[in-house]
Amino acid sequence: MPAGLSLAPTTGIISGTPTTGGTSHFVINVSDGTCSSAKTFSIVVICPTITISTNLSVATINISYNQTLTQTGLTGMPIWSVSVGSLPVGFSLNSSTGTITGIPTNAGNFNFTVTVTNGSCTQVQALSISVCPLITINNISLSDATVGVPYNQTLTQTGLTGTPFWFIAGGSSLPTGLSLDATTGVISGTPTTANPQTVFSVIVSDGSCAQVSAFIIAVTCPVITINPRRLVDGTIGVSYSQQLTQTGFIGRCTWAVVGGSLPAGLSLGTTTGVISGTPTIAGLLTFTVQVMQGTCIETKILSIKVIAGNLPQSISFAPVTVTYGDAPFTLAASTTSGLPISYSSSNTSVATVSGNTFTIVGAGTTQITASQAGSSLFATAIPVTQTFTVLKKDLIVTPQDVIIDQDCDIIPPRG
Repeated sequence: MPAGLSLAPTTGIISGTPTTGGTSHFVINVSDGTCSSAKTFSIVVICPTITISTNLSVATINISYNQTLTQTGLTGMPIWSVSVGSLPVGFSLNSSTGTITGIPTNAGNFNFTVTVTNGSCTQVQALSISVCPLITINNISLSDATVGVPYNQTLTQTGLTGTPFWFIAGGSSLPTGLSLDATTGVISGTPTTANPQTVFSVIVSDGSCAQVSAFIIAVTCPVITINPRRLVDGTIGVSYSQQLTQTGFIGRCTWAVVGGSLPAGLSLGTTTGVISGTPTIAGLLTFTVQVMQGTCIETKILSIKVIAGNLPQSISFAPVTVTYGDAPFTLAASTTSGLPISYSSSNTSVATVSGNTFTIVGAGTTQITASQAGSSLFATAIPVTQTFTVLKKDLIVTPQDVIIDQDCDIIPPRG
C-alpha cells in the first residue's frame, strides 16, 4: 500500500495522506474467522503540481552572489541539482537548500536547468542568470547650476557592452527646468527654481545590466543688479517714463513695488519694468522695487522727486463800456488753465472790484487788471489790463408851468 495510507480492519476504509508518488500493488484479505478471501489491488499516487521560482537576480563580476531557489508542491526533503547546462563560473548549488552562491568571474548570460525531487516526484525548470560586468558611472559629482542660466553636464559610464540608456530613478527628480537625455546622458536645460540641494538617482542600463548612482545639483540664484541708481525727476501734469533694468537674470522676470509707493499717477509695468504715468502731486517719494525670476529675488530702494509744474497759461480779457448808474456786473476774463482770476481797479472813484464783481462809483475811466498767480502745475500768467469807461448818464429836464405873483415870487401849483 502507498506510504502514508492505511486500511481500517473493521471498516475496510483506506485512508491517509500519500507521501510518495507511483503505483503500489497490494493484496487485501477479508475474513470472518472461518472463511476468508483475498484480492490484489493497485493504487496510483499522482505527483502534485510542482513549481520552481524563476526570478533570479542579476549578478556582478567579483561581487558575492546569494539566491535561494524555492519550490511548491513537493513534501519531504527536496533534493536540488543542475541537470542541464552549468552555473556561471564560480557558482554552486546547495542540493539541500537550493541556494546558489559564489563570486562570478565571467560576464554573460548563463542558461541551465535545475531539477528538484523528493525521490518519487520530480520537477525540472530552465533558468538563466545574467552576470554583468562591473559598471561605473564615471561622474563623481555634478557642477552647480544657476537660475536662468543654461546648464549642460554629460554623464559617462564604463562597463556596459550594449548601448547604454539613461534615466532618472523613480521617486527622484532633477531640478525644475532640467532634463536627462536618455541616449546621450546629457543633463541640460535652464533651471527656474533655486534649491541648495536637489538629490536624485541616475540609472544607466543596456537592457541586461544596470548601475545606479546618486547625485546632487545645487541651484543658486545669480548675482542681480537693478539699474539705474537714480531715477529722473517728474513734473506734475507731465507724462513720465523711466525704464528699470536688471543684470543677472536671463529671460523673462517680474517687477513689483513691495515697499512704500510710487508717486500718485505713476505705475510700474510688471513685465516691462517701466515706471510710467502722469504725476499729480509734488513731493519726494521713496519706495522699494523688486525683480523676481522663479524663487530668486532682488530688491532696491529708489526715489522719485515730483516737482511743481511750469506750464504756461494766458488770460483773455475784453474791455467793457458802461454808463453811470448801471447795475454791478460780473467780469468775464478767463485763463487757458481754467484757474480763477483776481482783479484790481486803478481808479476806485470810477469803479471798484470785489472778487469778480464790478461796481460803478462814478463817471470816468479806470484800468482793470486781470491776474493769475499760477499753481503747482501752471506758471504765473502775464497780467492783462483793459480800460473800462464809465459814461455820464444823460440829464433829462422836464418843463413845468409856474405862477409868479406881483412880487415875482413863485406860487406853487395847486393840486
